[in-house]
This record gives sequence, C-alpha cells and structure tokens, in this order.
Amino acid sequence: MRLRQPPYLKLSPWFRSRRVGAVLLCLAAAGVAAQEGAVQPARSACDPGQTHLLCLNEKAAATEAVLEHSLKKLDKLMPPERSEQLQARQRDWALRRDRECTPTDRPASDSNALAQAALCRSKMAMQRTELLESLQPPAQQPPEDGLDCADAQKGTLACLKRQQATIEYGVHVLYISMALDLPEFQAERFHTEQKHWLEEREQSCRLNGYVHEKEDQVICQLRMGLERVKAYRQDWQPLIKAGAKP
Repeated sequence: MRLRQPPYLKLSPWFRSRRVGAVLLCLAAAGVAAQEGAVQPARSACDPGQTHLLCLNEKAAATEAVLEHSLKKLDKLMPPERSEQLQARQRDWALRRDRECTPTDRPASDSNALAQAALCRSKMAMQRTELLESLQPPAQQPPEDGLDCADAQKGTLACLKRQQATIEYGVHVLYISMALDLPEFQAERFHTEQKHWLEEREQSCRLNGYVHEKEDQVICQLRMGLERVKAYRQDWQPLIKAGAKP
C-alpha cells in the first residue's frame, strides 16, 4: 500500500538555492574524512574526585588539549576561506574564555579564585569541543536525486527514506554553514538549540507500533527536518545578516 505524498515535501526555493547546493557539494567532498573518531576523553594524572588546585589545572590543560585536537581535525576539512573563519571564531572564543575565567574581584594568588578559574576553563573547553565536533561533515553523501522518485515509487517507504536522508543531510550541512557564519557566542546558542531539536525529533518520531509505523516515522522525520530548515531561515539567518547582534 502506497502512502500519499505529503504536501510539505515540496521544498521551498530557498532550500534548492545555489548557495545551499554549493554548501552541500563542498561538504560532501569532505564527508568520509571527517570520521576520524569521536572526541577522546580528557586524560589527567589526578583521580576523578580530586579537586585541589594542581589537579584542576591538569584537568583544564587536558580538556584544552582535546579541544585543540578537534580544532585541527576540523580545520583540515575546511576550504581556505572557511578555515580563516574558523580560526577567527576560535580567537574570539579564547578572548571570551580569558575574560570570563579570570577573577577580577580577588587577588591573583587567591587559591579559591584560581580553582574557579581552572573549573571555568575546563567547562568552556568541553563546550567548545562539543560544538566543533558537531561541525564535522556527514559521513555519508545523500542519495542521488533523493528528493525525486519515479511516479510508481512516490509515497513508498523506499522513496520516503531517500527523501528523508536527503533532507537530513541538508539540515546538517546548513547547520554547519550557519554555525560558522555566526559569531562564536551565538554559534554556541545555535548548537544548544540544535541539540534540543535532535532530542525532540528522536522523541517525537519514535516507533509506536501502529500500522505503517515505519512510514509514519520517516514522514515525521521529514516534516521536522523541513520545519528546522524554516527555523534556520526565520530565526538565525537574520542574525547572520545583521552581524548576529543579540
């Protein structure tokens, strides 16, 4: 039994634009190379429960080493103009880290202040690493002509899966492009929103045991993917054009 083609599968001209197409092609070329491995956990000679200053500084250094690894891995995949943009965002982040993690109301020798600074650096480095890892290009390229199916296949599970894979790829590469265009603090907010959306999609589109449940799941993922692209355009694209002022 074939399902009717949902009307929301008709993509807007914005999603089919040349700019989006160029981003897709650029990131597709780097896709498989991006999967060098997940973020390695920060290593320290200190026991997990130790909180004295020496251990806190060691843990901060370890998390920053993991961050540097993620930055270099991502930078290798970027074309020159994106690499420069990435490095500029990283410098902005480092300035914000130093500003936020430097105590201004206590003596420089205050051990409690130094401990808070080390904790702050560790936390910010872990958040930044998570963001950089989320910018890795997809491992797989979308199916060729994934949005177009033969008339005899329209609405079938195979066709819906191809369309969903194409939309999911587009959502991710647009996320990468926009995260790089946003100033680093706004990019962090964008990443947090993206995480929440992924969690919501997983929860909303889980299988429930109804008839044609797999088709329903794929259609749910399609719908939410297109809604996410709409949010990109309405909520975040204006920030990029305006210089991402809060």
